[in-house]
Amino acid sequence: MDEMNNRTQRAIDILRTNGLGALVKRSARFLHRQLPPGTSSYNGVRTNNCLYFDPVLPWRNPARPMYESGLIAGISEHVDEGDDVVIVGGGRGITAVRAAEQVGETGTVTVFEGASECIGRIKQTARLNSVADRIAVYHRIVGSTENLKGSRKGAARLSPSELPECDVLELDCEGAEIEILDGIEFRPRVVLVETHGLYDTPSEAVKTMLENQSYSITSEQVADEGRSDFCEDNDIMVIAAVRQP
Repeated sequence: MDEMNNRTQRAIDILRTNGLGALVKRSARFLHRQLPPGTSSYNGVRTNNCLYFDPVLPWRNPARPMYESGLIAGISEHVDEGDDVVIVGGGRGITAVRAAEQVGETGTVTVFEGASECIGRIKQTARLNSVADRIAVYHRIVGSTENLKGSRKGAARLSPSELPECDVLELDCEGAEIEILDGIEFRPRVVLVETHGLYDTPSEAVKTMLENQSYSITSEQVADEGRSDFCEDNDIMVIAAVRQP
């Protein structure tokens, strides 16, 4: 009852201050948020990160065609059928799905994600794109990063040395990239790293470490071409590196 009274009072305040038009618009947005999830496309991958009717509402833009463009490009170029891929920092599961499509039925994708809110999203995205059978998701914080995009509740710590061996290692872990590269006990064929200069993981430091570990840098590009200015200003780049023979 108190919540209903609070909403009623807020509606009255909006009507008095901003008029009927503002109240109608605010009410429409509130009702829209009560709808069940719909689907949208993030760089060609279906996701539930929207609500029904989002595509026709002027204040919503559910599709993100360049989402994680740097990592997606690296996956497209370097992941082969039958590969075992390890992803640290699964986010919404977009790159996991693209990797799973690349490895096919004979490959595997293993995802470690520390934010509890993301675990369900990754699994849901995998199911939506019919690749759940080849993606394993673990609620783990790898290394000592404190910059999770969500709650760490229930997540165990995993040392970089405990990561499973793989053909391709993708790191998008909000500042723990250098720590992980320094701590793993194997050398994947390919490493894809999203750098985070704003979290003391600058691109130049990542490239230097990879080169010191006998990798050749094959490309460097902004992490998300749809937000290129933000990525460049904050040194959020994707570096692709291939192990030298």
